[in-house]
Amino acid sequence: CVGKHGRWTNRRIKISCVITVYNGAKYIENAIRSIQKQEEPWELIIVDGGSEDGTQEIVKSYNDTRIKLIESGHKTNPYLGEDIGIKAAIGDVYHNMGCDDIVLPDAYSTVRKNIGDSDWLYGNMVLIDENYKTIRENRSPIFNYHHYMQGNILCTPCSFIKLDFIRKHNITHNNRWPNADYYFLRLCAEKTKPKQIHNMLLGIMQREDSITGRNQQDFSKYKLEMMEELNQNPIP
Repeated sequence: CVGKHGRWTNRRIKISCVITVYNGAKYIENAIRSIQKQEEPWELIIVDGGSEDGTQEIVKSYNDTRIKLIESGHKTNPYLGEDIGIKAAIGDVYHNMGCDDIVLPDAYSTVRKNIGDSDWLYGNMVLIDENYKTIRENRSPIFNYHHYMQGNILCTPCSFIKLDFIRKHNITHNNRWPNADYYFLRLCAEKTKPKQIHNMLLGIMQREDSITGRNQQDFSKYKLEMMEELNQNPIP
């Protein structure tokens, strides 16, 4: 994907999507199909925490060589699964999403056309209900590192980060917090400034039994604790 002058060429950028899941049979097919409709090349790495509702059987039924199923055993912490997925990825750009999210049409081609030499690109999302109907559009804030230190966070499934960058800086998730994906992006923000585009890239499901919906109060507490720890790091 890197041309002779060190610049990235768009046509061959392979996107590695990682989905961590535990008992996601109700939603996983829509997530898979939304990715299958994307421009190639891409790979889908599904890291399953030991589902007991037929999720693994659904994934295996696709018999698609672009889809890899990994059994992790980490049913209580999806972010350990994210790191497993990153380690297994053979693409160029890392993307993560929930099993109940969907990639919007032409999102991956939009990412390829815009990421250029940036290490990290992010866009906007559409909030959807459990019937996949649009609730509203949600536009990401303009990135500001100092605001980010105070918890003005970006939507992680709308972020696309080059795997070489992640591996160069050995960036991983911290399994102490249910919102370790924000911790991960915060570490990325110490090393690079993301490039923003204004396209709608993901459909993000809003439901009460999600991690953030079920533990909204705890989620806010964890975010504050996480930011307090990270703010001890030097300002880049």
